[in-house]
Amino acid sequence: MKKRAYLFYSYLIFFSLTPILSVIILLDPDRLVASGYSFVPRCLTVVLFDVECPGCGMGRSLCLVAHGRFVDAAQFNVTGIYLFVFLISVDLVAIAYCVREMSSLYINRTKNTC
Repeated sequence: MKKRAYLFYSYLIFFSLTPILSVIILLDPDRLVASGYSFVPRCLTVVLFDVECPGCGMGRSLCLVAHGRFVDAAQFNVTGIYLFVFLISVDLVAIAYCVREMSSLYINRTKNTC
């Protein structure tokens, strides 16, 4: 039962992170910066207290990291670099686990049919 739960969570991670990372990679950072962030909602912390929260600039930072512009990403939010690396590594681990489990299921099925 534990293997099934791990496989379920691995699929959940894979199918939730992969589309998010794909959108981040497909966004054009130059267009994002040139638009003046008009479509990005203002941070509630900035609106209420006029103080930037630790997450301010995270989306732009992730987008810039995905395009290899680490210096620009660090200007928006340094944590975005670490978060992007973490998200990619978690996604790759989930993919590796799913592939391993699916291949072991396939091998067990072929052994049982002989």
